[in-house]
Amino acid sequence: MKRELALFAGSVMLLATLAGSAYGQCANASVVQGNVAMIPGDTDTGNHGDDETVNVAFPFAVSFYGNSYSAANVSSNGNIQFVTSDVEYFNECLPVGYLGAAFMPHWDDLYLEEPGEGIFTSVTGTPGSRIFSIEWRAEYYASANPINFSVQFHEDSTDIDVVYANVPENGASATIGTQDGAGTFTQFACNSGGISSGTSLTFTCVPAGACCTANGCSIMTAANCGGAGGQYNGDGTSCGTDSYTFSPGGAFSSIAGSGSLLATVSDCDDCTESVSLPFSFTFYGNTYSSVNVSSNGNLQFDGASGEYFNGPIPSGDEPNNAIYPLWDDYNPFEQGDVYMLAEGTSPNRTVTIEWNNVTQYTAAGFYPLTSETFQAILHENNTIEFRYGSITPTLTDGLGQGSGVDSSGGDRTIGVENMAGSMASSIPSTGFTGASQLLTFTLAPNVCGSQCGTSDFDGDGDSGTDADIEAFFACLGGNCCATCFSGGADFDGDGDVGTDADIEAFFRVLAGNPC
Repeated sequence: MKRELALFAGSVMLLATLAGSAYGQCANASVVQGNVAMIPGDTDTGNHGDDETVNVAFPFAVSFYGNSYSAANVSSNGNIQFVTSDVEYFNECLPVGYLGAAFMPHWDDLYLEEPGEGIFTSVTGTPGSRIFSIEWRAEYYASANPINFSVQFHEDSTDIDVVYANVPENGASATIGTQDGAGTFTQFACNSGGISSGTSLTFTCVPAGACCTANGCSIMTAANCGGAGGQYNGDGTSCGTDSYTFSPGGAFSSIAGSGSLLATVSDCDDCTESVSLPFSFTFYGNTYSSVNVSSNGNLQFDGASGEYFNGPIPSGDEPNNAIYPLWDDYNPFEQGDVYMLAEGTSPNRTVTIEWNNVTQYTAAGFYPLTSETFQAILHENNTIEFRYGSITPTLTDGLGQGSGVDSSGGDRTIGVENMAGSMASSIPSTGFTGASQLLTFTLAPNVCGSQCGTSDFDGDGDSGTDADIEAFFACLGGNCCATCFSGGADFDGDGDVGTDADIEAFFRVLAGNPC
């Protein structure tokens, strides 16, 4: 079958994604044509098929859009995927959501099954300045014409070279470019040619960072920030509360023998139980003293949704303002319990919520029982950890088990989401196994500080229009548009959302006065 979605490559790839980086972020990439020499591959990766991927380890950390990777999935169809492993042969113009963070030297329908064909790698140079080459020796599936090209990663640079030794069809049916999987992309060509044998392309990161304007914080280049009248915070800087960052967490240790049983949520299906926190916890800029624990594998601030049908985040649908260690349809009433344990001394206290041996929904015994054990740990310094014990593979046999999906096509939702459902940070759950996947979510300080809203509330370039007023009141009702003021209904930036003070500040600014 030519069209199929392969599973995520597992914990090695996931932890590579979360590894962090010393490199700055990229707003896009510049592309320069040249005549870089081909470095042939001398190590066979084992990919000699049609519509296959192979996991390739890098000999050094490779920076891609500000993230550092130790491995990638290399497709027979001429692309390199850093967080997915899709075998789609029918190329599309960028951006392409299901490929995630990916580099496309020559995405086309290619074939590697004839003698001498395959994907080969090599490492040249000395430590600190090595070059890692990935070479395709293939043929076009439709015409059987031979094609030969390589991608070269540099240890001392974020530049990526693509060398076209033999491309007889000149890229006429290929997608060539790069994308971060979150909307930023640079496309050199899409079914339009533009390359020739004996030439090369060099993709260079255009550095970006946090830019503070009246509309809040966004990532852009220094030049674009200046043009927008903003304050540029430097290459590689983050907007802070606009996103959480990920890193590996600590080892799993069950609290079933030491924690307190949460009796209500342990004896129900699709319900929540409110618990008091032993310390104030700040989440997306707001501070809380309690949280609602859901039977369906999530924690909610200011909400008590029993929604069992998980979906991708961010979303305006309930729940919102939530932490999702493993959101899915569980039934502790049938099997399993939920525990809570507070530990430590101020200012280093933690509170752990553990779902222990809970089963997925079984339709009154019609579907098979499963066993899911996992934790969300809140730290007094406002970081969040997810730790996993025994996790049943996703997409089980029961028709009601695995019905909800996240944006990666996986069965569970893993991440954090703000109150408006307009911001979230998540990881793919496709192929998620849990065992060695320990995650820490850290909210960086807001580099822009508190921001008052603007009279161009909907961010469309027109100030103080009926559309701005309508967008503001829609946001007050919990439905903020994607381009709306980054503070949402907290128009005056004081931490209280949708109050009379926010409404008064909105109309003051609308009239041309200070916030």
